[in-house]
Amino acid sequence: MKLFTEYPEPDERQYCDRTVQLVQQQMEFLYGDATKAPAKRDTHTKTHVCVRGILEIFDFDEAAFKTELAQKTALIAAQLESISLKQGLLAQAREYPCR
Repeated sequence: MKLFTEYPEPDERQYCDRTVQLVQQQMEFLYGDATKAPAKRDTHTKTHVCVRGILEIFDFDEAAFKTELAQKTALIAAQLESISLKQGLLAQAREYPCR
């Protein structure tokens, strides 16, 4: 995998479009006509959702990351040396179930 590159899922556009459609339907249902309460929010309504997934931490070459970061930013060598990305959850390649 190349650094600073997005790798979207094959059906990501379809899922995004479906999400937009469902949010629009919910807004129409809640606030669609004059007999319904006025919309107090256009986003972050008090609806709830349950999501299941996997947080996957990939192993990466930290030196290569810092080299590319140096090319794309104005960080000085001391700042780059102080960066340590492989710590906490990122310390090792691993999968975490999200429920």
